[in-house]
Amino acid sequence: MKVDSPVSSSSIELSALPLMMNQLKDAFSQLADDGLKLLTAISEDITSDEEAQQRIALADELFSIATNHPEQENLCICFAELILRKTEDYEKDIEVPVSPPHELLALLMKQHNIKQADLKDIAGQSTISAILNGKREITKQQAKKLAAFFKTPVEVFL
Repeated sequence: MKVDSPVSSSSIELSALPLMMNQLKDAFSQLADDGLKLLTAISEDITSDEEAQQRIALADELFSIATNHPEQENLCICFAELILRKTEDYEKDIEVPVSPPHELLALLMKQHNIKQADLKDIAGQSTISAILNGKREITKQQAKKLAAFFKTPVEVFL
């Protein structure tokens, strides 16, 4: 029984076969590398911030592919979401150090370029100074006002 080939032997130059075979080998090798990269990204736990950033970049790349290639949208989004779950798991395990409220206030003031005088509606400058130096506690009323001012939860200052 003879099977018809979609490409006739006369249409392929025999001298071109090695080049074509190398191109196919390279294409399959790249496909295998990409597949391994995706499987690793969805199956292995993240162990460093750098690794987390690489996974986020890969998820972004997949979302971009999904946008530009609708025929691959479902698969790309599925892989991206699985990768992002791994990054969320990693971030849950990060311990955030607890800082005293006066240190957090100082940090927020520095980040937002706020001077003590800018907080005059919350407390006087001498009171803010005493709070920042750890000599005075933040009252509940001050904590509420600071939270509203910096758009943070009240608990940050208590």
